[in-house]
Amino acid sequence: QYTTKAKFAEVLSTAESYKLAVALCAQENAGVLTTCDAGSGGVPAIPTTLPATVASMSVTDGVVTATANATAGSYVYSVAPTVDNGVLTWTHQSASTCVAANVCK
Repeated sequence: QYTTKAKFAEVLSTAESYKLAVALCAQENAGVLTTCDAGSGGVPAIPTTLPATVASMSVTDGVVTATANATAGSYVYSVAPTVDNGVLTWTHQSASTCVAANVCK
């Protein structure tokens, strides 16, 4: 479990940079998240070469989803932003299999 969790940390780190970009996009667009997609609204495009443990990555309408490869457990981390009175919060989506596996919070 420890090794998988350590490898999954790279997936989380990759997702965090996109969460920051989405937060800036939301701030610059008065909380509107529909323009906060990978490659637009100030959110970087997903590179063709991802870190070693990241199988896939997407950002759509602010929702950040990263899937680990088999060496990191093939878990999914998917969080959606909500803006309320200028405060952005993140909520795990049902696709976040990493929560039940206790490799993410």
